[in-house]
Amino acid sequence: MRKAILITIICALVMVLALQPVNAGEIFNDEVHDNEAFYINSVKHIARYYPSAEKVSILIDTERVLVELEDCADFGQYQYCLDSAVDGIDDETGDPASTMTIRVLQSGPEISIDRDVSEDEPDINGEVEVIATITNDGNERANNVN
Repeated sequence: MRKAILITIICALVMVLALQPVNAGEIFNDEVHDNEAFYINSVKHIARYYPSAEKVSILIDTERVLVELEDCADFGQYQYCLDSAVDGIDDETGDPASTMTIRVLQSGPEISIDRDVSEDEPDINGEVEVIATITNDGNERANNVN
């Protein structure tokens, strides 16, 4: 009976692990203003919102990424998301003065878990072998997999 309970617990644990997604880590989530520098991991970023297109152009060091409002765009190991934007004009200069909420996620490992059970319907006091295979399908190292 103890073996059957232990097997049930192991199967449940493997199923729970298989359902847990590996999320990217949020490394930035803040309001930014048109043409004002902000830094992520010591890299200078400058954003400019284009209200007619509902897109933001983000200069990342010397390269650009274009992100649509309420969407995300991949750039290297990062994902840039434009969660909201408010169009504005500086009263004194007439320059764009939009405010945007930008969120940046850093990609992580892509983990998949497969399991095999030797018996779908074991006999009473019968043994069942459970094999769980965890595979890192991504290009990032997976840490603390236990």
